[in-house]
Amino acid sequence: YLSSSGAVQANFGVHAQGTIQGAVYEDVNGNGLQDNGEPGLGNVPVSVNGVGTVVTAIGGGYRFSNVTPGLYTVDVATAPGFAPMQATTRQVYLPSQGAVIASFGFRALGVIDGVVFFDRNGNVIAVLYGGQPGSNGRILYGVPIRFAHRLISDSE
Repeated sequence: YLSSSGAVQANFGVHAQGTIQGAVYEDVNGNGLQDNGEPGLGNVPVSVNGVGTVVTAIGGGYRFSNVTPGLYTVDVATAPGFAPMQATTRQVYLPSQGAVIASFGFRALGVIDGVVFFDRNGNVIAVLYGGQPGSNGRILYGVPIRFAHRLISDSE
């Protein structure tokens, strides 16, 4: 309604926007925190529901700016050659004019390599190209091997 004086009053609620940011990094010591010297992982996709997807910078950092306050889910892809140390999805609440940090640690995957051989003399030493004495140089192929996986901390 426009008064006879020609003035109109309108009130609008404004929510100042905020930032969701963090890092994707190699958690070398497995403590769940990015310590000094632990490198960031670049080119890893990070997405925030309803906002979009970015890839981490060379140093592992990412940032979503001008985000409306509210509850969001942050998802990070698993970096090739790495295993996540915690969940790769996290819910965060962004307050008005606020910032929230969601970082994700990964451990490098290892490689187990070896040869199964006939240890005729029981010395637990394989002579790879000549075999064990008396084994006619046999390397045993197709022998099933089972590995149990358990992360070991630096204190063990």
